[in-house]
Amino acid sequence: MNNKTQLLTLMREGAIVITPNNRLSTELLNDFFAAIPLSIQDKPRCFPYRAFLLDTFKKIRHKNPHVNYPIVLTTQQLRHLWRQILSNHASLPVNEGLLNAVEEAWKRCHLWQLDFHHPAFSYTAQTRQFQQWVLQLQQELDKLDAITEDELATYLSRQQNLLDAQPLIWACFDDYTPQQKALQKLFNAQGCQIYHYDLAPQSAIGYQYTAQNDDDEQQQLIHWIKGRLAQGETHIAVVVPDLQIQSQGLQRLLQQQFPVEQFNLSLGQALADYPLVAHALCWLHLDSKTITAQQARLLLHSPYLAFSQTEMLVRAQFMEDSSTLREHTIAYGTLIKDLHYATPKLAKVLENITAYPEQASPQTWASAFKTRLAAMGFPGEYPLDSATYQCYQRFFNRI
Repeated sequence: MNNKTQLLTLMREGAIVITPNNRLSTELLNDFFAAIPLSIQDKPRCFPYRAFLLDTFKKIRHKNPHVNYPIVLTTQQLRHLWRQILSNHASLPVNEGLLNAVEEAWKRCHLWQLDFHHPAFSYTAQTRQFQQWVLQLQQELDKLDAITEDELATYLSRQQNLLDAQPLIWACFDDYTPQQKALQKLFNAQGCQIYHYDLAPQSAIGYQYTAQNDDDEQQQLIHWIKGRLAQGETHIAVVVPDLQIQSQGLQRLLQQQFPVEQFNLSLGQALADYPLVAHALCWLHLDSKTITAQQARLLLHSPYLAFSQTEMLVRAQFMEDSSTLREHTIAYGTLIKDLHYATPKLAKVLENITAYPEQASPQTWASAFKTRLAAMGFPGEYPLDSATYQCYQRFFNRI
């Protein structure tokens, strides 16, 4: 479904809308009130995914108030528990980077419905340690009779008549995690009509302005923004490639021309800082002569490579046992020879890497880059979550 009018009609009739993030929920609510400008009306139930789970849990409690329910810990409370558990295993203060990584791993394991008792967790020292921390956390949660927000979906899946057969609209998700797919199946079995909404494709016409200098470019930008505002547009996006450098000057310029509450600058994460893109750039830099131990280890543990899930355990074991990886620089052929015994599929992928031409047009280079990534099975066997998929699309559009 990509009909906006149909979506707003369903919202008015009481359908619940679930979105991947807060911004989209707010945008859909604004569109609803703009399209149906009544002085008094019920606010539609439109939530980001995590807020939807919390709201559903609250309604279950109100519906059956005499049943004992677990406490749902806030993000801050869960972080406090993690900090206590990690502190018991370290003499130094807990590193914030480690704390963030553990929290993210806990969240992803629940999204992908991974079993913490699976033998794979005992295969490496890192996963064994994480498994121990998780089991300790679960013991603490049992003592408190509590669950985390990440466990809400699992808890709700054991309940009956969650939504009283209300229509449910999943809006603008690029992909669904196993947890979300399981919830959809449950809601459907309980009589809920499931809809999947996405934005209708829009055609765009591009124009290019050749500025004389930076000042000319900025003045033309202000002129263009004022022109769009004069036409009644209220949502205008401007992409500045080097915003990290220009942000302060651009902020002053916009403040001179527009009220502060009418605009905001968002300094996003650089594309190359995303793991998926960083790994892809590493693949593009490989040659057939030598490879560093760091590059080799990335090849072995990266999820964005062919057969990364199929050979996950044997690749992890190779990293633990290999003496070749102790060298800083490794002959490419030597690494492939060693990999043939332990991870034959990865060895085959690396054998098939072709060399780049010495000279070529930009179009030929772009084609060569895409061909190499495709030959290496990029972006891997695992389904991509919404944010990573958007990153993948942006990266390929830049090549």
